[in-house]
Amino acid sequence: MNEEYIVATILDYNGGIHYLNETALRILQLCDGNHSIEEIINIIDEEYTGSRWSKIIGVYKTLVEGLRRGFVAIRSEGLAARPRVLGSPPDKPLLNFLHAPAQVLLELTHKCNLKCRHCYLPRRLAEELALEELLELAHQLVEAGVLQVSIGGGEPLLRFAELVELVKVLVSNGVDVVLATNGTLFGEEEARELRRAGLRTVQFSLDGVGATHDAIRGVAGCFERVVEAVKLAKSMGFKVLVKTVVQRGNVGQLPELFKLLNKLGVDGWGVNRAVPSGRALISRFDVNVSFQEFSEAVKQVKEIADKYIGVINVVVEDAPKPFEHLSSVNPEYAVCPAGTTSLHVDPNGDVKPCSYFPPQFVCGNLRKSRLLEVWFRSPLLNELRMLRRSDLWEPCRSCRLACNGRCRGSAAAFFGDPRAPDPLCPLVEKTFIEGVPGGEGAR
Repeated sequence: MNEEYIVATILDYNGGIHYLNETALRILQLCDGNHSIEEIINIIDEEYTGSRWSKIIGVYKTLVEGLRRGFVAIRSEGLAARPRVLGSPPDKPLLNFLHAPAQVLLELTHKCNLKCRHCYLPRRLAEELALEELLELAHQLVEAGVLQVSIGGGEPLLRFAELVELVKVLVSNGVDVVLATNGTLFGEEEARELRRAGLRTVQFSLDGVGATHDAIRGVAGCFERVVEAVKLAKSMGFKVLVKTVVQRGNVGQLPELFKLLNKLGVDGWGVNRAVPSGRALISRFDVNVSFQEFSEAVKQVKEIADKYIGVINVVVEDAPKPFEHLSSVNPEYAVCPAGTTSLHVDPNGDVKPCSYFPPQFVCGNLRKSRLLEVWFRSPLLNELRMLRRSDLWEPCRSCRLACNGRCRGSAAAFFGDPRAPDPLCPLVEKTFIEGVPGGEGAR
């Protein structure tokens, strides 16, 4: 991932995951309430080579980032939190993946009460994991040291009893859990029971205001229901995130949606374009917008956001930048989070690098193998981890941008090959929009 080995990951108190090299981990270990900043600098200066000035800067950068992100705190009475970390020990580093996934997306079911035009699921899987199998998986996730599990679908609230038991086991063992729901089934009774189970973060899908959201989601009245669900979750103390999939039907409505979310007091807003997988691939001419259209809409949102004093953390899909923008990127490898820091589990126990990989890229099943057996031994995962820029199709092979090929799942879904370009890249999207898959000449 970077030239310096990642030796640990840490989950902050806002649910964010951060990757640490050996020096950063050592600095955080010294933040135990018993060392001043000056003492930390002196210890780092003694233990590591290089100029003292560079080490002073390194300590301050790490501490400032920790304070900003919430995994370093000024000492105060009653503070007794201990971070959960996982990663590679310094004596046995792994070049391109962690010793266990930091994040896992677990799809509880593919059943859904909506008909979203951009749904990435190519088919609905039967033979879902039973409660006993789900609880066994939960214990494996805990044992592996997974930091965060997002539970989604389909619509996970359609398996409410299993959802509650799964949340109980994960949260009681220190795993951060995020529920991803369309919000239409999130009522007061469900919210209270999930709160008692330990759930603290809910991500709702909201793709527009009023009839726009209903049209995208395929069911009339679902906009009002998800807005009421957001209000309910906020009133009960949940951290509320909203995810919006930008497409032709809502690209002009992002500023209006931002104002609504600001009014509702949501904590975070993720804004991305539809990935060409499943239904979104079949209906791509009616769904997808160009990166230029998307960028113009996001620019409007940022201009409006500058006028607001709010707490919404807006995360948007970004354009790839030149290599000079990143100081520590390893240009040799073309990896993404799929199979390196994160993993996906289907309702039937199938494991994939990420949600967007189509069914032919299943790399194991948890009814036959344990999670870490798949993580270490899957030929597909290991192939992805060793993927080099020289292995990619053109134009990625010769490109000098710092995205390293962007999303491998998007490439696999559209072209059938993870070595292909990401069709959402602004340099490649003409191929995607016109529906002309790359042939031998592009490889």
